Amino acid sequence: PEGLSRLSRLTGLNLAHNRFTRIPAEVGQLTELRVLNLENNSVVVDALGRVQLARLYRLEMLVLSRNPVGELRNLPNNLALQRVSLRFAGLREFPAELFRQHAGMNLTLEGNHISELSPEPVRMVRRNSGRVNLDYNPLSASTVSALQAPEPVELAGPSRRPQVRLGEYPQFPVAEGENPWVGRGEGELAVSRRAQWQRLEAHQGA
Repeated sequence: PEGLSRLSRLTGLNLAHNRFTRIPAEVGQLTELRVLNLENNSVVVDALGRVQLARLYRLEMLVLSRNPVGELRNLPNNLALQRVSLRFAGLREFPAELFRQHAGMNLTLEGNHISELSPEPVRMVRRNSGRVNLDYNPLSASTVSALQAPEPVELAGPSRRPQVRLGEYPQFPVAEGENPWVGRGEGELAVSRRAQWQRLEAHQGA
């Protein structure tokens, strides 16, 4: 749009419901932008468009819903990005690299053509279930099952049970002068063994 580049301090720009087919070159000059809304245009994010977006290093929210976006694999320079909306954008793959680069980002992918998720995206979605919207995607039964599977239970710490090898018995400490066969304790076996030992000691030469 004519004169847009002169608004160098602009922090929010709404260009929704127009006829743009690419990200306007002037947008890349608005380096103070925090919010960019291009919803419901005909924007395809090509190499030039990615260059424009890369200049918006303060960008926090990007709306590209209802555009034939194509691919939006990564935005490595947009470190402040917190929210990306790609509703009904014709995507066929989960943008794993984009989500990996911006951990904790809110990602809306509603109404796309995503059917399969590989193990890494499944883990991403499970760990951030409240931040990723995959509604109205034709997800396969295996993907739905993987997303809904219960989390594995992890022990809080190492087991304190004595480690016993096959064919061995756990070794417990024995006090000096104490018979290891008799052992300690008040259990039935220990009491019985002490009684037997005392009878043996009572016999001369035992």
